[in-house]
Amino acid sequence: FHLSQGESPIPTELTTPVRLAETGVQHFVVSVHPDLGVRTEVEAAIVNTGGKIISSARDYSMVVALNEAGYRTVQDSIGVLGVEPYHAAFKLHPSIGRTPLHDPIKANSPVYNLIVLLWERDDAKLASDSLTQMGANVLQIRGNEIHIEADRSLLAPIAQLESVHMIWEALPKFLHAEETTTVMQTGQY
Repeated sequence: FHLSQGESPIPTELTTPVRLAETGVQHFVVSVHPDLGVRTEVEAAIVNTGGKIISSARDYSMVVALNEAGYRTVQDSIGVLGVEPYHAAFKLHPSIGRTPLHDPIKANSPVYNLIVLLWERDDAKLASDSLTQMGANVLQIRGNEIHIEADRSLLAPIAQLESVHMIWEALPKFLHAEETTTVMQTGQY
C-alpha cells in the first residue's frame, strides 16, 4: 500500500499498533515525499534521536527502529508522508501454506515448518522462549534465525512479536531433480 493514499488494506489481526511505551524501541516504515529533498534531514533526525536506519526500500521510504523521542521527531518532520508501524502482515511471506508439498501428510497438516528471522539486535534465546510459550515447537536456532513447527493459527501472533523481522515456510529441497527418481527408475511417466 502507499502511505499517501490513506488507510492500509491490512486485516486487523495483522496490523501492529504503536507500542513504544511497552517495547521502548519499535520498527517503522517511514515514507518521505520524493520531491521535497528532505530525506537526508529525516535520516539525520532518526540517528540523532537514537534511532537506526535498517534498510531503504526505495528513494523515499525506509525501515527504521525508533524510540519514543525519535518517533515524535520523525512524525513531525517536514516532508514525511507517514510513519507506519512495521505491521505483522509485512513479516509473513505470501507463499506460506501455498506451495505444494511432496509429502501428502504434511501437505494436509495445519502445522507449518517455518523459519523465523529476527532483527539483528534481538536475542534468539529470548525469542525462542516466547515462541515456545505461544505453543510453537523450536527445532533449531542458528544466529538470528529460528526454525520452528507451529500451527497456522499461530502465524499472526508470532508475526506480532517485535523481535520478528520475517517468517517463511521451510520447504524441502530436492537436489538435482531428486523428485523425479521414480520416473527414471521405471522408464515411464
